Amino acid sequence: MQRILIDNARLLNEGQQLEAAVLIGPSGRIERVAPAGAISAGPADSVVDAGGDYLMPGAIDTHVHFRDPGLTRKADMASESAAAVSGGVTSFLDMPNTQPLTTSNRALREKYTLAQGRCHANYGFYLGATQRNTDEIKALDPAITPAVKLFMGSSTGDMAVERLEALHGVFGQTPILLATHCETDGLIRANTQHARKAYPDGDIPFRLHPQIRSAQCCAQSVALAIDLARQHGTRLHILHLSCAEELDLVARAKAQRPGMLTAETCPHYLYLNGQHYDTMEWRMKCNPAIKGRMDQLHLQEAIGSGLIDTIGSDHAPHLISEKTKPYTACPSGMPSVEYALQLMLDLADGLGLPPHRVAQLMAHGPADIYGVCERGYAREGYHADLVRVRHLAEPRLLTQQGIRSRCGWTPYAEHITRYSVVATWVNGRLAYCPDRPMPGPGGQALRFNHA
Repeated sequence: MQRILIDNARLLNEGQQLEAAVLIGPSGRIERVAPAGAISAGPADSVVDAGGDYLMPGAIDTHVHFRDPGLTRKADMASESAAAVSGGVTSFLDMPNTQPLTTSNRALREKYTLAQGRCHANYGFYLGATQRNTDEIKALDPAITPAVKLFMGSSTGDMAVERLEALHGVFGQTPILLATHCETDGLIRANTQHARKAYPDGDIPFRLHPQIRSAQCCAQSVALAIDLARQHGTRLHILHLSCAEELDLVARAKAQRPGMLTAETCPHYLYLNGQHYDTMEWRMKCNPAIKGRMDQLHLQEAIGSGLIDTIGSDHAPHLISEKTKPYTACPSGMPSVEYALQLMLDLADGLGLPPHRVAQLMAHGPADIYGVCERGYAREGYHADLVRVRHLAEPRLLTQQGIRSRCGWTPYAEHITRYSVVATWVNGRLAYCPDRPMPGPGGQALRFNHA
């Protein structure tokens, strides 16, 4: 492997923006980080003049559904990891609701085997919790398991754990981070029945989705998760916050249990709100539901305040032929991994936040919370997972053309962005450049340290 010098970059790293140079060694690790112009080009096999572009640690997307194994008509690890690196995501953590479900340690190891030699980005996989697999949870290998995923409400894959006794078992037996999808199924069922009665001769309008999967559904489940984590001393990460009520609960719990609770939200909750359902319909259906304008504003505020710790894309592709069905038959989920980083840089500009805040939310925070070994920072000795992003002189329009995700669509078509990913390095190797053919897969299995 070549020794690569990236010079004249604006490095977004560890709470700062610095004019910097980064030297990548032949081992695929960062050999040196120094001020711009301070590293001689002599030892380098190639020199990249970043020309003032941003350089940051590659995003670690801790919330993707790459549909592999079992649902590969929608997506697979190869197609979606290619989409990931084209968007500056250098590592991903894939959810367990595949076919078969990843709810045993054997299935987890088989998933790692399936990923070898196929992924353009580095990869890790959740172990899923069920009503009766606490023995598997107790026996997990923390070096290859980033977290246990618990669905406290039903979503794609039918993995919901509802019985309180079973929930106590999961919270009590999880020895590492527990990541939760928080919704209350009883309320969802009641709200769905109410909507069906209101529309007996036709299908439910998509605009009722946030009433069916309501803020109350989310907040009630978040409150229960926080209480169970307190009782059992569990380190808890609450996924895809979508409403103001959840934020209030998280703020109080963080004050009471510092360091034991963290939270994620996703770009679609920050960019979209209930006013968009009438025009976007099926494109917006996801779980939890995208809610009101005030929820959107509160979530945006939490990005700046630090109440939100990470951004995950919740990349959940479905084919257009599936998504364009009526509401009750339309699967929930949307593709996001390809544009999440660019969208967050745009949002930071709009909110008056420094761009290094995005590095914290999408690289440092995920690495720290999940214990990702030697990634997520531009540090000497760390794996050289880096992304070069250009702030464009003229904004560009996102379209459906050229989308790498197998599903072939994006909810962000017609969105204007001022950012473009111009290069992504994974393990010191160029994994994406828009002017070159996509290189072969170079992703590695992630390792974790939960100490």
